[in-house]
Amino acid sequence: AWLTALSFNAVVALYFENSSQETHVAHVAGAFLFIYALWYHFYRREIREADGLGRFWTTPLYPRWVYSLTVFYLGLFYGLSGFNKIATSGLGWANGVSLQLWAELFGDKSSVFTQMILSSRMAAAAMQWAALIGECGGLVAVVSPRLRPLVGLLLIGFHVAQISVFGWGFYTNMFMLALVFLP
Repeated sequence: AWLTALSFNAVVALYFENSSQETHVAHVAGAFLFIYALWYHFYRREIREADGLGRFWTTPLYPRWVYSLTVFYLGLFYGLSGFNKIATSGLGWANGVSLQLWAELFGDKSSVFTQMILSSRMAAAAMQWAALIGECGGLVAVVSPRLRPLVGLLLIGFHVAQISVFGWGFYTNMFMLALVFLP
């Protein structure tokens, strides 16, 4: 588990070292690998024993702290992203115009989402507000299991639109959000 976590993050670091721009599509996967390496480290005997007896999938080996730590990490990751947008640009970040400019310059013109963004500033602003609420809601999701699915759906929708418009590969993030934030 440690070799996997360290190798994955080393490859990502090498990619950043030789890249002209930084992407954060691998951050969640890298952090989750570390969390799961911790679990496998602390529960290695129990895991090995259950696996040896052919009962790995039926033995309750998944501790609550692993789930809680993944919820905390996702909430912090997205919450800080949202509050960073507010700290940098204010609430005006979600004005719709900036998203329209990004979509015009970098977006896939054949995407339905791109067409919606470019044809309506109100639709673009609504998408930005939904993204901002979802991201800032990440911190709320840490302490509110009841609101966690709503935040998860907002963030998954945010990633679906990102992928559709810009092609950014947040597939792993969507998968992790579904596993951790949805019931």
